[in-house]
Amino acid sequence: MVDSSTRWHAGAGVFSIFGELVLLAGDTFHSIFTHKLRWKLFLNQVVEIGLLSQLVVVITGGVYWRGVRSSNLLSINKELEWGRPLAQ
Repeated sequence: MVDSSTRWHAGAGVFSIFGELVLLAGDTFHSIFTHKLRWKLFLNQVVEIGLLSQLVVVITGGVYWRGVRSSNLLSINKELEWGRPLAQ
């Protein structure tokens, strides 16, 4: 059974997280409009985050595809082994 104090703590946690997000958004917008943008640093970060993460995406996709492909082959082999027709 959940008592009212547990519900209050859960609700307070949600408001606390929402408040932190609002403060982060405020600090971000304040920084965008009050500080000079350093273009060289900005472009270097775009390259580091965007382009170099493509390797991670390719490796993850390859591993996922390999797993799906092998599981499909395994299910086909089991169906052929038992003499059942393949599901279309």
